[in-house]
Amino acid sequence: MCRECATASASTGRLLRGAHAPPTARTPRPLSRLDLRPRAGINFNDGFGGGDVVERNLLANTVRESGDHGPFNSWDRLPYITTVRSGVPSVLPAWRHIRLNLMMSVYASQEAIDTDDGSAYYKVYRNFFLYAAHGLKSDFNGHDTQAYENVYAYVSDCWGPAGKMWLKTGANNTFRDNACIANSDEGGFASDCAGATPVNLTITRNRVFNRRGTLKVKLCDASNTVKSLPEDSEVIAMGLEAIA
Repeated sequence: MCRECATASASTGRLLRGAHAPPTARTPRPLSRLDLRPRAGINFNDGFGGGDVVERNLLANTVRESGDHGPFNSWDRLPYITTVRSGVPSVLPAWRHIRLNLMMSVYASQEAIDTDDGSAYYKVYRNFFLYAAHGLKSDFNGHDTQAYENVYAYVSDCWGPAGKMWLKTGANNTFRDNACIANSDEGGFASDCAGATPVNLTITRNRVFNRRGTLKVKLCDASNTVKSLPEDSEVIAMGLEAIA
């Protein structure tokens, strides 16, 4: 997909990762760079057998000629029978992993990770997502997406804003242990109370930050906290720690 990225295809899935150098206590491992794209930087066209890994990439300046999706886009409209998940034929794919990436969702990005049109079986964790309108997306019968230990910085909403029910769908989804820095006075996060969430959706231990340090919706899980916006330097430190 790009000269700097190593892409491998095998029965266990695709690998898109940055170059690795021997890590030391002071030297961060480098990221591959993918930018200046008219639409998404990475696109998964249907899920196939799963088992894909996207890690240690820098994605920026994508969707420059459209107002849809973001640096990463996927859909999953057709089932495939493979043996990737368990060694026996099944339509259930293996989990896909998106981790340790830095994504700058400028231009007209909806989300850094646009798991669209039925996308499922994604684990999205320890990423630093900057800008974009939204965080978790799981629409048109999407399900089984786990987003955890990410930093969503300077976004409109991290999860399920009021008035956009297509962001509140997704059975068996998880949104936990994330930091959400919202460009909002009292918003950035939807209610986690029973009846306001999809089936078997887990929303817990998230830190929400906005201008007033309060939400205009009710939270029922006491582990989800709301505070005033941190300094930019603190946000950067959070993000760098997530992808270290």
